[in-house]
Amino acid sequence: MSDDDSRAATRRTVLSGLTASALGVAGAGQASARGRGPNRDTEVSGVVRGVVEDGAIKIGGRRASISGTDPSYQLDGVKSGERPVQVFERKGRTNQIRESGNLVHKDRLSVEGDETYDVTVDAIRYTYIRPPTDIEEMKATVDELAEAGITDLFVETFFHGQTIYPSDVATEKDYADDYYDELLDYAHRRGMRIHAWIETLYWYNLRYIGDPPAGHLLDGDDPVEVGGEEYTVDGDLVTVDADGEIQAEGGKAFVSPFSEEVVGTLEDLLAELDARYDVDGISLDYIRFPGGTAPWAPRAYGYEDVGPYEPDMSDAELHDRRVEAVTDLVGTLGDVVDDDTVFSASVFPGYYTSSDQAFEYNKSQDWQTWIDETRIDWFNAMCYALAPNDLERTLEARREEIEFVMDAQRGDVTVTPLVAITSGHPDLALQYDELLEDEIGAGYGLWKAPAALDDDSYDGEVP
Repeated sequence: MSDDDSRAATRRTVLSGLTASALGVAGAGQASARGRGPNRDTEVSGVVRGVVEDGAIKIGGRRASISGTDPSYQLDGVKSGERPVQVFERKGRTNQIRESGNLVHKDRLSVEGDETYDVTVDAIRYTYIRPPTDIEEMKATVDELAEAGITDLFVETFFHGQTIYPSDVATEKDYADDYYDELLDYAHRRGMRIHAWIETLYWYNLRYIGDPPAGHLLDGDDPVEVGGEEYTVDGDLVTVDADGEIQAEGGKAFVSPFSEEVVGTLEDLLAELDARYDVDGISLDYIRFPGGTAPWAPRAYGYEDVGPYEPDMSDAELHDRRVEAVTDLVGTLGDVVDDDTVFSASVFPGYYTSSDQAFEYNKSQDWQTWIDETRIDWFNAMCYALAPNDLERTLEARREEIEFVMDAQRGDVTVTPLVAITSGHPDLALQYDELLEDEIGAGYGLWKAPAALDDDSYDGEVP
């Protein structure tokens, strides 16, 4: 079997095949009772989310029956009643069930005879959180998010170059030793999936924190500048420009994917995390080079000279090297993560300085190539375009990003739009009505948890 065939055989539709403990029946029942916005009365939306037991797939809203050789959906509360589906085999390994061309089930499944399979068809609702150090406060937040309809929570697990759990790879932040286990257990009992959110290549913020503490991954004696101020770091790891200055993104210290030490550290970190904890997923963020984010306000930053930089190398050649290095890193880290763990990444999907210049030319995220060359399961596409004080322009740019995202989805890889609802961004109800309702796909995400809970534009339950 070739590498490509092997990936196709092991890659899963996002979140299918999770364990019963991760998808507790009680949590599923609560989600089923809530329903999900306008689609619950009009059409099947989203994808099947995980086998619990005895062929039952539960998480989220609606339930269906698949039986006999001519299966159909019978959905409770759906005005149109039965909905025909197509069933076919893929390379002799799986049956896929599609409705209106959209994949709604992919798993090992026999559809012959009189067997009946209970299936939930529902869309993901996800958000992100930097966890408070008090576990009881964190549990209360999980409760609030579950009641609001959040199915998946991305918990910041490695940030500023440190972990929130006892680690043999990096120094730890001020969390109790049993914090992570207790959080996972509690969230799973609420029917919520937890993804370890990893700040992959962003390891520190010198401008706001100061020099890295003793023992930190970036602790060192090499001088770098941020905004005219000098700091000391391990200069073999940090990306700087030709003058030794960090210009990008407010002093954030990015490390280089060209560094063997960086790559090895990340491999060890993900392997440790996946082996020790019952996480449902591991998610790469900051898997890129620094740069601007507004489609109409491109900004040029200096880049590092760690790696295969040569004085006579053209910008195009250096760009190609960066793109290749980031893609290689995604592939390397994906091979570390267990097949039973959802492997996802947050990407900027559609940054452009004109309508035909895609974002990967600026931050080296050629994420569509990752679909073919890595074992990625799920992309959270950050559709954050913002024109301050110009709502129509903001919505137009985000609409372009979201349409680009949905058009790019292919194969067994799930792509979902992630929209910002923090201060200065449009509220959730408006973005749902204007951007998301007709492009729901497998679901959508909200940046970030506090904003999702404080947003008064919806009635306590995300649409």
